[in-house]
Amino acid sequence: MAMGITCWMLFIVTLSASLIHEAYTLSEVEVLLKFKASIVDPLYVLSGWKTTKPGYYPCWWLGIQCNNEGKVIELSLDDFKLAGQLPPELGQLSALQTLKLDSNNITGTIPAELGNLKGLVELNFSCNKLTGKIPSGLGSLPNLVKADFSNNDNLCWDFWPTPKYVGSYDLCQKK
Repeated sequence: MAMGITCWMLFIVTLSASLIHEAYTLSEVEVLLKFKASIVDPLYVLSGWKTTKPGYYPCWWLGIQCNNEGKVIELSLDDFKLAGQLPPELGQLSALQTLKLDSNNITGTIPAELGNLKGLVELNFSCNKLTGKIPSGLGSLPNLVKADFSNNDNLCWDFWPTPKYVGSYDLCQKK
């Protein structure tokens, strides 16, 4: 009797653990699909970003790299003529180390939620059409080595210390 209960409890714990992992993976899929939905993709480079097959996770999608645990560590889609705006949900990719969307036509502002990406090492938004303030949270990311916002003429910063980013930016006008 005790052996049967132990086996049953082990089964429940194993099933729960796999469902928790599945839910986390789906969370990353949902974030990436929100990104895809906010982007105009004239070259259809994101057409393979689908969840139609069981077990089809973003680690096999174009521009995505994952670590050994299956968490997204890189989103790199440069020079694909992508347009649209960056969704704040990108800040939920907790293992992200590299975010490169340079040489596209992305507009709007940089979401402040990207300041949640504590593992971010490289950020490249150069040669887009971004506007507004560079979020202050990006200035204090502990692992950020390179952040390139060059050729975005309408970006400015208003936090101290001045970030050591590639490019030069005006101090935002105080109103």
